[in-house]
Amino acid sequence: GRFIKRGIVDGRVRQISNTPLNTEFKSTSSKSQTHIGISVPHYSSMVQLDPDFSVLVDHKAADIDSPNSVCAAKGKSKLTGAQIAGIVIGCVAFATIAIVSVVYYLSQKRKRSFFIKKLNNKL
Repeated sequence: GRFIKRGIVDGRVRQISNTPLNTEFKSTSSKSQTHIGISVPHYSSMVQLDPDFSVLVDHKAADIDSPNSVCAAKGKSKLTGAQIAGIVIGCVAFATIAIVSVVYYLSQKRKRSFFIKKLNNKL
């Protein structure tokens, strides 16, 4: 693995060792847990470690055919009748609101123009 090999101990670069701890954890097909002990030489004031978290990420893709895999096999994803009905109702509602808004805007614009014409005729 890629664990920490060196660290700055009291201002000097020193070797660091890593040890897997004897602990029992429940591992499942989707997660695994392990404790790693970091052994640092004796220090008097400060230790600086630069962790490399790439070991925490599994770079291997899950095997769909494995019985322990939690990934579902890819299948055809079709829309259900309820989903289609929801999409249609949503589109119709949107179109209705858009049409009503345009008609209302045009009627208000027309009323305004008639009002302005009346005012101009009176003057």
